[in-house]
Amino acid sequence: MNKLKLLLFLFLYISQLSIAQGNVVKKRIVIEAFQKSIYKREMNLTDDEMNKFWPVFQQMSAELRANNKIFNKLKMKVIEPLATDVELEGYLDKMLDLQQTQLDVKKKYYAEFKTVIPIKKLAFIYKADRTFKKELLQKIKERRDEAD
Repeated sequence: MNKLKLLLFLFLYISQLSIAQGNVVKKRIVIEAFQKSIYKREMNLTDDEMNKFWPVFQQMSAELRANNKIFNKLKMKVIEPLATDVELEGYLDKMLDLQQTQLDVKKKYYAEFKTVIPIKKLAFIYKADRTFKKELLQKIKERRDEAD
């Protein structure tokens, strides 16, 4: 009987995990579609330009996200109260290296972006990024207000 309860519990637990993971994937897809529409609008990209730009942008974003994960872990280590001066210096040096890596990634993709869209449109990438973040935060705030 205990084995049956354990199996039932594990089944329900795994089901909940897969549902939760599915929800995360769905949310990511919705956010990405929203982001894509903002960039297309703000950069005034044609469908053809967007089809060339977006895969490159996604590659850059993936590299930057991976780098950010490491950077954020290091930020948490820096505030550890038991870290020694030598450890802190190493963490801070590594954080500077990661920031340089971020810049290097952006430079690499800047060169690639210039090959797929006109420079006059590429110049609006930073505006598109700010607009996306602003509008996403606004949507999140609106949903929280609706939930209350």
